[in-house]
Order: sequence, then structure tokens, then C-alpha cells
Amino acid sequence: MDISNVGLQSYSGIVNSEAKSALTGSLHGMSVQVKENASSALADSAEELTFAKDNSRQTKLADRKQKSSRLNMEAKIEKLLAMVQAASNNDNNAQNQVFNAWKKKGGTKNELLEDLKKLGGHPASNYGFLLKAAEDEDDEKLKVELKALADVLFASEKPAITASLNALSSMENTSFASSLELSETYSEIAVKPQEPQDLLVFLKDRFGEDNLQQGIDLMFKALASDLMSAQSSHEESILNDIANRLSKTKTLNAALGQFVSFKNRIGDVLQLQEKLDSSKLMLRTVELSKSRFITPLQINGLYRTEVRTSNPEEDVLLGQEFLKLARNLPVELFDSLDARNKLVDAVHKEVDRLIAKEDEWLEAQ
Repeated sequence: MDISNVGLQSYSGIVNSEAKSALTGSLHGMSVQVKENASSALADSAEELTFAKDNSRQTKLADRKQKSSRLNMEAKIEKLLAMVQAASNNDNNAQNQVFNAWKKKGGTKNELLEDLKKLGGHPASNYGFLLKAAEDEDDEKLKVELKALADVLFASEKPAITASLNALSSMENTSFASSLELSETYSEIAVKPQEPQDLLVFLKDRFGEDNLQQGIDLMFKALASDLMSAQSSHEESILNDIANRLSKTKTLNAALGQFVSFKNRIGDVLQLQEKLDSSKLMLRTVELSKSRFITPLQINGLYRTEVRTSNPEEDVLLGQEFLKLARNLPVELFDSLDARNKLVDAVHKEVDRLIAKEDEWLEAQ
């Protein structure tokens, strides 16, 4: 039948379940199927080829990233092994003693792992020690077992070990801590986040007051290395939280210098005997600022019991020194500007109270 001049009476374009690109309809009551034209088929084929090409590129990119990540981690482990080797040069090294005793008695793998943990060292140090022991071992069977044991330890302590490895790549030895010690310190604060006040005390105990600022800066450097690593120790949100805690700790440390100056002026300028702990005074001051109401007597209680004065005049001088301190403290030290202002107002009222008391004392002379 010649249909060249026949109009399409009715047409419905639907997708056939077996040939999705075909169109079906009716022509003078007869069911017909119109196949796609050659150009359409060519376009679809080109699209499929483009998709396959793009997918291939993505696969290659993923493979390259995975390889780069693996090589990067291997380099970090090599640096860890070098640190462990340096520590193991001492025959009295505790890990060596534990390992040699374990070999001598023929203990189980779990016993070795538990004995190493009992030493109280960082998991990264034990991990590196096991890898180094495996590397140096002549017995092939024991070599394999030690590597497997290192893998077990890594699996159970992955965040701590990964944090230390990531930090180690950016750490260098300092006068107060080795690069391994610095990386392990970062790992500790990453695995067990602390409040800024507690973190300040922790880092002060670890590095010493004179090295505290440098130590905090190195923790920021370690954190940056962890964040940029292909295998970070934690999710980005957790690492960002650690960054905020470190930032507040840095603010606390800067403010601590002001409290130290206050303490020094009491002894050097006012010539008063004092037993103040600058760190504790700062933390008490910050804690008091969180109160809903602050009375003048509460301000007096912050420092008065640890400073010996002999008359109301010295009380006023002491109060005025604390007022100078309060006015110059950074807003970042407090929960808000209102908290800082509330503290300053209370100190001002305490000074006014002391001046009034001094006036009464002078009149009575």
C-alpha cells in the first residue's frame, strides 16, 4: 500500500517496552512502528561513547588518588620507623625489653600487644615498633605474625595512629620535644578533645610554660597537616571543632601573659607579698564572668586571699591594678562582650567600695 500521500489519522508517541527508542501508533486502523532514524541512532551511540570515556577518566583519576594516598601513607610510616629506630638504639628501651622477654618465653601475639600497651606509650609508637620489629626479624613466620599484629593494632587505634602519622609529616624536633612526641601530643588532643581551659593546662604540663605558645602553634601546624591529608584522622567537622578549641586555648594563653604581668606588678611595684597562681586566677576570673550576677565581694575573693596587705590604702592599689587588668582582657576570653562588661563593672564597684573604706580609715587617723 502506497502511504506517501496519506496523512497520519492518529498518532500517539509512546515508548515501547522492548525497544525504548521506537515510536508506535496507528495508521488507518493499522498498528505501525516507526524506527528511529540513522542520525538519532548515531547521536545516541556518540553519547554512550562519551559516557564511557568520562567514566574511564573518573576511574583512572580515582586510581591515581588511591595510589597517591597509599604512597603518602607509606612515606609517613617510613618516617615513623626512623623515629622508632632512633629510640630503639638504646638497649634499655622499654619496648625492646618487653619484646625480648616475650620472645624468650614464647608468648602469644595478644600477650605481646597487651604488654606493649601496659607500658603506657602512644599507639603510634607501638605500631611503629611492631613494624620495625617485623622488618628486622629473620624468622619469616614471626615476621608475618608481627606485621599482622601491627595491622590489628592499627585497626583498633586507627584515629590515634592516623592523627600521629599525619602530624609527623609536618613536625620537626624542637628543644622541648621530638617530632614524634609532638605528633603524639596532637593525636591525644584530636582523639580526646578537651575544653580550652583543660587543654591549656594539658599543653602547659606537656611543653612547659616557656614553650607553651610555640607548642600551641605546632599543634595548629599538625592539625593543618591532618586536614590536608588524603586520609584524615577524623571527619572535617570534628577537626574544625578541634581548631576552634585550639584557637580559644591560644587566646587563653595570650591572656595568661596579662595575668602574669598583674602578679609581677603586685610584687615588684606594690611591694606586696603574694602567692598567686596566674593560671588559676585567670580561670577563676573567666568562670566568674559566666555568672548571672557578680558582686564586688566575689571580685575581692578572686585574688584577696592570696595577697597580703596591711592597710586599706594597699587594698585600693591592689583593686585598681586588677581593674586595669580586667579592662584590657580580650573579649575572646569571655563567652560574650556582655560577660566581659559585667565583670569590669563588678570590679569597678569593688574599687569604689575599697576607696570608700579607705576614706573612712583616713578620717579615723
